[in-house]
Amino acid sequence: MPPVAAMGRRDLCETLPYYRSYQSAASTSNGIVTAFMFDGQGHCRDYMDSTVIIARTGGGLEKDVKSGEMKTKGDQSENALIKCIQNGVKYCNPVVVIVGEGNKTAHCKIPYAYNVVPWYKSTDLWSERDGAHRIFKFRLEILNEGEPSWMRPVGAAYQFKLGEIGEPYVEECPGCNESSPQMYLNGWMCLRFECKLFWRFTDGSTPVANDLKYDPRFLKKKTSWKISKGPWPLKPKSWALLEQDHLGKDVSWEAARGICCKDCGMCGSRVHWDFWVCPNTKCNLKLSLPHKVIQPHQIRDWLRPLSSAYMLSEDYCHEAVDCTVDFAYNYRRVKFEIPGVEGWIKHWVANETVVKEPGGPGDMFVSMQEENCYLKRHSMPHGMLKGESSCNHFTANFGMPYKFIASAATRSFEDAPTAVRSARSRMNWARRVSVGEESEEFNEVLALVIFSPTDTIPQYHDDGESSLGRTIATLSLGAPAEMTLRMKPGHFRGTNTRTTSGQSANLVFNDKEPPIPLCHNYEARKTAYDQLQALKLAGDLVGYEKRKRELPNELGISNKGNQKPVITMRLKYGDMVSMHGAKIQTYYEHAVTPEKESFLRFALTCRQILSGHLPQSEMPGYEIGRDPGWYDGGLLGVPEEG
Repeated sequence: MPPVAAMGRRDLCETLPYYRSYQSAASTSNGIVTAFMFDGQGHCRDYMDSTVIIARTGGGLEKDVKSGEMKTKGDQSENALIKCIQNGVKYCNPVVVIVGEGNKTAHCKIPYAYNVVPWYKSTDLWSERDGAHRIFKFRLEILNEGEPSWMRPVGAAYQFKLGEIGEPYVEECPGCNESSPQMYLNGWMCLRFECKLFWRFTDGSTPVANDLKYDPRFLKKKTSWKISKGPWPLKPKSWALLEQDHLGKDVSWEAARGICCKDCGMCGSRVHWDFWVCPNTKCNLKLSLPHKVIQPHQIRDWLRPLSSAYMLSEDYCHEAVDCTVDFAYNYRRVKFEIPGVEGWIKHWVANETVVKEPGGPGDMFVSMQEENCYLKRHSMPHGMLKGESSCNHFTANFGMPYKFIASAATRSFEDAPTAVRSARSRMNWARRVSVGEESEEFNEVLALVIFSPTDTIPQYHDDGESSLGRTIATLSLGAPAEMTLRMKPGHFRGTNTRTTSGQSANLVFNDKEPPIPLCHNYEARKTAYDQLQALKLAGDLVGYEKRKRELPNELGISNKGNQKPVITMRLKYGDMVSMHGAKIQTYYEHAVTPEKESFLRFALTCRQILSGHLPQSEMPGYEIGRDPGWYDGGLLGVPEEG
């Protein structure tokens, strides 16, 4: 059995430090390749046994329509991967090999979806022809032949040891005067693509691809390296809480993604916030993941210290956006109103009085770390990846059910941690003072935790589901983040793509919604929109459809390009953002990205889920009571400036 294995690609990439490639076969970084994966269809001249691997480098392939197989579509270039392999040969950098269950070249049965093989040497890189096209091939040789590989079949016939047969035959090319070994029994030929005698035998004939057989002297040659051990263990070392107080670098950080089972070697993604279970059903090892509680004062920005005065705003917006500022309840409140869109966005910038109040953001941050918050990475569609896949972030939902990219299990507010109930009360208070006492009460809270910028949701999205009320609010706890709003691409560009039967896709003018200010070519598009509506009202559907196809070219609008953010807000510890108005979600989308040095951030978002939009099967089995509404920010007093 392999020392390390995985059931899925996500488990593999999130656990092994030397393999982080979700799509390509090679894992490369900073000019080196640390691991190769061999899975699926290989080249006709690929070779693999327990000590030697010969393979074609990736890239330059496309699916053949008739056979469905991947075939060479053009000459391979000396890309970044080729340079990484060259560096491996030049600098004696060993690589890890991972064999997938789809591999057709291995001489043994492959037990799991992905299986780690011991370290290999990168020994040779050369060019060949595949039909009319140039390809690159490379040879790997086991780093330490003295360590038996699990890939050697039990009871197999005797295999020659490396170097036992003798050195490969070497000849100098009369065309380029470069010496190289004979690789095929069929005869020696120059394998330098730049040489005029490339891919020809010494008698001038060209090889027949299917007749080529590797020369055992080249196949089983022994390459002399002074090292016989890889730089890291194949099975990552057991993690443990660090003794030193290195902020954020505790077990929760080191195991933020995946863990390799110390018992069976199976890789498994970290799904739960506070524990990990081995995905191997024959093992099922369960490990608790203790978290070193980070205190609020440890992540304060010493260059921007909090005080009891009103804090500075670090927001900015497009000049056409109406921005007003007021000061109340120890918050600087920055209100943005976008032209042509009913509603507003309000940034509540908290001061030290807010953050440090009893039960306030400081205590809530600690509560989210100490109490059971039911945080989990939930499953989501994963396209072509083998095995399970999930969101990067950990989430938990409370109150009414809400689907957020990946559906999170929903629990009652009675089961929620103190911070979640406190956040609901605080944001309901903010809703009342901003929108009015009669506005819809928040009946759902989504808790989301971020370890680092790579865990976040950088993709733009909206909260425009028909099942939501008009107001949404978010409370930030911990590390700062940047929130941006931009117009949705379809509204900004002004085009849709329409595909008709048997024809290619065509651009048509988007007239589903009237164009709004700040969109591309606004005035001309507004005139065109009015013309289209007139044609539709007149019943001229032929003319209407014709003009929709003509307008993109006439107005110079396309399906490319996005609007730059019109609003950017720096969300700090204890800040709130509220968005009011359905049209904001119709026309605009937002993204929240933690700053580069961020390491722990909780975002608690409140919504009003309209029960009439949920089928009975999705309604919770518990009653969602009204918010007790105990919080009142007006009781904190007023800063001296007030």
